[in-house]
Amino acid sequence: MELHVVLRHDGSETRRHDGRIVPVLEIGPYLTAPLPAGPAANADWTRFGNGICAEALAVRDPGAIRSTLWRLGDRRLAAKAARLEAQLTAMPPAEVLYRAMCDGLGFTANRVPMRDLAQRLPIATLEALLATIPPQRRLALAQALIYGVAGFFPMSPTDATLAGLDPAALQGIESFWQSHGQAWHDSRLAPTAWARVRVRPANHPIARLTTLAHWVSTPPAAFQAFVLDTLRAELGPVTMLQRTGATPGSPSLGVARATEIVANAIIPFALALSEQTGDFSLAEAASRAWEALPPGESNAVTRRARAQVAGQARLGCLGTRGQQGLIHLDATLCQPRRCFECPIAHQVLATADDATAG
Repeated sequence: MELHVVLRHDGSETRRHDGRIVPVLEIGPYLTAPLPAGPAANADWTRFGNGICAEALAVRDPGAIRSTLWRLGDRRLAAKAARLEAQLTAMPPAEVLYRAMCDGLGFTANRVPMRDLAQRLPIATLEALLATIPPQRRLALAQALIYGVAGFFPMSPTDATLAGLDPAALQGIESFWQSHGQAWHDSRLAPTAWARVRVRPANHPIARLTTLAHWVSTPPAAFQAFVLDTLRAELGPVTMLQRTGATPGSPSLGVARATEIVANAIIPFALALSEQTGDFSLAEAASRAWEALPPGESNAVTRRARAQVAGQARLGCLGTRGQQGLIHLDATLCQPRRCFECPIAHQVLATADDATAG
């Protein structure tokens, strides 16, 4: 239930963006002592939330805003880690990680079928089948099972081209599906489950399924160990994901998407697992990777939040950590108009108070 809490109620209705009325609770009559005084108590809060909130501060001291956005990004990361930690109580760790990474590979258009694929074809089943054949044939088997469960057989020439498969390779993969995929022949996803129209080649589901097949089959280590090792790799997790998932002739996973998967799946999972197991070295590796992640691709939310905070002023060196802070700021403070709780608004008030005192 939503509730609008106010100090004094002027009798007007409070409505959400969708028009629904929100109940109002007036706490003034129940206070037993005055509220503490301070710059926020007598501030003009109408200056926030409508126009640009902190452009002058962004020009004068961008580092202050950057540090605040980093802290907000850390909050968002902690929330993701907590959700994954809750899943660890119900599923094996490798399954939690696998599902989170499949979700990231789905982009916006194909997240639902990617999640469905991960449920129908668990990583434990995949790894058990891959362990029964020679290493040089594991990729073909992984492709066969992933493409087959995803509903891409028989494969069209266009899809085969996007997967980087010549006719001989495709024939071998389809033979694997016939010999090893019987358990899923009647439980495949419908081909219509996937969004393909107006999807860039790099985001096409067959290209991303090919990436997944490489991730689960190519490394000598088990899937979970390989993924967590990328956090400690000298090249970094983004480059390792790109290199391991690359297929000649198939669109490669872009830096921005690889960064998103590291930020939204691998690092939160590592923190969740380290909390559960007490593996402090894993937590440190995840934290270092988090602070070093370059910025991902900007989107409507990050652009809106950046403009709300800084207007035309530059906020450089945010990295993924700061971008996630912008998303957290927009979702939890800016859009609900919770300006009184916004740390950036309080920074503006504090610096204005300091300037007045000086």
